[in-house]
Amino acid sequence: MPYYAWKARNGEGRVRKGILAAGCLREAGKELEARFPHILQLRPVSPFQRLFLGRQKLTDLDRETFFRKLGLLLQGGLPILRALRALEGHGSPGLRAFCRELERGLQRGMSLSQVLARQKKQAGLLAASLAEAGENSGQLPFVFQQLALFYQKKRENQKTVLQACLYPALVLCLALAMGSCFCWWLVPLFGELYASLGLQPGRGFLVLLACQDFFQSHLLLLLLGILALGSLPVFLWKERERWLPSCPLVSRLLRSFWEIRFLRLLALLLRGGLPLDQALPQASGILPAGIFRLQAARLERAVIAGSSLSAIARETPFLFSPLAVEFMALGEESGQLPVLLTEAAHILDQDFQSWLKNARTLLEPALLVLLAGGCASLMALLLSPLCDLLQGLPLLT
Repeated sequence: MPYYAWKARNGEGRVRKGILAAGCLREAGKELEARFPHILQLRPVSPFQRLFLGRQKLTDLDRETFFRKLGLLLQGGLPILRALRALEGHGSPGLRAFCRELERGLQRGMSLSQVLARQKKQAGLLAASLAEAGENSGQLPFVFQQLALFYQKKRENQKTVLQACLYPALVLCLALAMGSCFCWWLVPLFGELYASLGLQPGRGFLVLLACQDFFQSHLLLLLLGILALGSLPVFLWKERERWLPSCPLVSRLLRSFWEIRFLRLLALLLRGGLPLDQALPQASGILPAGIFRLQAARLERAVIAGSSLSAIARETPFLFSPLAVEFMALGEESGQLPVLLTEAAHILDQDFQSWLKNARTLLEPALLVLLAGGCASLMALLLSPLCDLLQGLPLLT
């Protein structure tokens, strides 16, 4: 569909501008006339500008801000079209374009859930189903505020995990770079020095010297090795669903992370008015492929067959902790399952944050000790012949 750049003046005299998708120039003009009393400019978008139109993807922060503000405006009694027009004047360019797309869909007679389903890439996978449940239950403002809270918690958890992994990754990369430069430039200098002094280095030093000579004479192999080493993290990240759940140091942390997200999303869907058999497939969609998704599919089949959620969750210990199972049982007995699922996710999230904080506290000095030990080992490997020479000097005199 063609895009058109426009500039118009609203009823308050303020100048607005943006990009509009329409079938033709006349259709774009009619759409702008329905929204603004004065159109200042309307022209087709240049091919160079169209290259960047598809890159205005909303981030989780944009979604959080949009749904929180939209929920507050709707709760205050503002009609949906006026609320979207109020939000259009703020936020990033991608958010303004998203608001305009929602306005056009609503003006064509579509419901908000239908428009959000057509804008799934921008609104997220959960917005359409939650909006439909909110429309049916009359709790659309509450649903949008809870969806904003979900994106807020998602960002906070991702930020916490990233901060926990950043320092170890930085230290290891720095140690690897310094060790490579050390071996590439200093090992040959010490080799020439020992050869001129007639000293016999140790086996470890001779191995380093032989490797340096080999790669210096075969630079192509060295470049291929660097490329393979650089692509290894990318390969491990793509295959993380296979090896991360079986890693003894990460499996517990990974299971807690996905359990918290699953419980929060399931509680959000149930609060929005979706029945349990429809909420479970939606919630399991955020889980990674592999054993997590298989456990969730087993849970869905058992619930649809008539089993209770807590009884099946008790048989899937890889996905649910004992605390979550107990809260599920209490929620089913009291009829407050969404509230107790949210409380369970909150308690598990506190334990998760505490575990990460303790791990970082222990990991930082451990990495420093490991780095210092590696540097000391390299220095001992390189300087041991000189130390032997200095110890033998008094005997010569």
